[in-house]
Amino acid sequence: MVNWQTLFMVSLRRQGSSSRYRYKFNMENITHQVFPRCKQAFKKTNLSYEYCDLEGVLYNISLTDLQKLLLRDINALREHAFKIVRTDLTQKSSKKRIQHWERIAPMFDHPLSLYEKLFSEMDEDFKPSFEWQQLIRVRCKDDKLKLQRVIWPKSIFSNFCRGIGVKKSTYDRLLEQNNGEVPMFVNPANAKPLPLFQVSDEAMIGEFDGIGIFPYFVDKHREFFVTEVDKLKTKIASPLCTLNERKRIEKANAGRILANEEGKPFYLDANSATTRIADGNVVTLKQLLERSVSHKTLWSKQSNKDRTCPGDILRATILSNDFSIRQLRAEFCKNFILYNIFTILQRNKKSIRSFSGNDNAPSFQFSWNVWDSYIWKQYQETESMKIPTDQASLINYKTKYDSFLHDLQTYSALVISEMKWNQFSIFQNDETTLSRFEHITLILQTVLTKSKMIRIFQPNLYKFMQDDLRPTLMELVGFTESINATIEPGFANEQSLQSANGLKKLANQLLYFEQKIYGEKFRVNRPIQLRPITLSANYKIVILDKKNAIPEIFQTLLKFMTQITTYFVKDLSEVELHGHMHCIDKKMLDKSKFMYLYEEKSNEEVKAASPQKEKIVDNIIGLLSNDEEH
Repeated sequence: MVNWQTLFMVSLRRQGSSSRYRYKFNMENITHQVFPRCKQAFKKTNLSYEYCDLEGVLYNISLTDLQKLLLRDINALREHAFKIVRTDLTQKSSKKRIQHWERIAPMFDHPLSLYEKLFSEMDEDFKPSFEWQQLIRVRCKDDKLKLQRVIWPKSIFSNFCRGIGVKKSTYDRLLEQNNGEVPMFVNPANAKPLPLFQVSDEAMIGEFDGIGIFPYFVDKHREFFVTEVDKLKTKIASPLCTLNERKRIEKANAGRILANEEGKPFYLDANSATTRIADGNVVTLKQLLERSVSHKTLWSKQSNKDRTCPGDILRATILSNDFSIRQLRAEFCKNFILYNIFTILQRNKKSIRSFSGNDNAPSFQFSWNVWDSYIWKQYQETESMKIPTDQASLINYKTKYDSFLHDLQTYSALVISEMKWNQFSIFQNDETTLSRFEHITLILQTVLTKSKMIRIFQPNLYKFMQDDLRPTLMELVGFTESINATIEPGFANEQSLQSANGLKKLANQLLYFEQKIYGEKFRVNRPIQLRPITLSANYKIVILDKKNAIPEIFQTLLKFMTQITTYFVKDLSEVELHGHMHCIDKKMLDKSKFMYLYEEKSNEEVKAASPQKEKIVDNIIGLLSNDEEH
């Protein structure tokens, strides 16, 4: 499990000194870019809409329903705009403006209309979304026969019901109880008769008593109607339920259910069901927005007019399927990290040459390092993944994005280390040769401005990065294609992959030790204060490499990664420790590589230390360190 708060501290310690490149000073502007984009979009005369129906106010929408809405946002055509259709309002309303639109619109990649429409204003081609949501009780007119748990959609669609479907065993039982005659049940919403149908596909009903027949929405239900008149009736829309009719359904309610990704009933014994119940205790968008206010210090200065949580953070939290403030904090950290990666390019614009689309990539001599190869390989893997269309694929996609962002953060830390190491030569270039920083720029700009994953989870920051980097965008012809042929070392052999993974492990553990030394607390009630760099003078990091397998370039790169003095040794006896240096932490990276953290302590601290602390770990590490076979 990635500790995003630790990585946040690592990123915070490496952010730009100028306020122009600081997260808090820019986040409000990044989020508010949505408003002119929406204004510009809705000026188009032939704008195509993505209509999304809601049974209530968008501000009060359940986060589960909002997640589905955002999935549509992910998959909608680029030129479309979103418009909300209210199915709960049967009469015209004077207030058609979406409540708190300014706080909601930044959560969408596509433009979101400021105004909503009523279902009654839509043409006949529009069909509201249909899914099974609840169980209800239905009975015959004389109350002799009852079905206690019938699968039913949203109450608003109750008037569309044309019958009750049951399994053969239930059908036969009801016939026997009704003297051999097929019973007629009554719709709780409008008291209209509902004929009984025998459903051959018992999986549709599962453990429950029956299911409502809704042929207008469910094509499979049309097979129950044989006459031409009945078939025609199935295609005619019924009016949406009035408030009183919906109240009658609520009285008949017998429990809530979920629907799987195909809109079929989902219940506990359904083996094929993929729907996962979200984690967290926040239920509605209103609750999420209200609770996020307590964390406003993280993303805004006191002088900011708008202290609302940035749309990207809210969006990523909902798409993570963990509806909790804990997850919101994690998504803030990721947003902060991504922004700081972007500022590496932003702070060094003057060193980035502008290349036109006519420039030919193969004409330049490319020189790639192993850390370039690794992150490019990870980027390719993310780009090859299919865009999620349902909750199950969304969860997998989000997990991959988090893993990729972690790798990208490690890469950025290595790049910053490389810039400190080669602070002058890294920017040297000529007409035929790209500078080392231009190599880095090609990779970072390609990832930050073209990544599908970044756009899906952080759309506002993605668009901001595109706009900001466009004047210096290095779009060499065939770069994406040629990089695979020119990148060195490639991943044709396992040794190169192991080398890259080894460097990643070393870098990540070094950063975790660094954070342990500084030990800043992640605060939400006041600004986070970084501890002075001079604190590191009392610590040493020792990397034991028994096989002497870590390349010298890796060693130098890692030494420039942190202010803490770092040693590479083949044997712990080579370590020169002065005063009262004591090991306070250690990590086994593989069978031949270990990392130790030493701290200088006074005599009093040494005496007070518990001799039993981490004794088992110490013994294991010691044995492995002395095992010459490894």
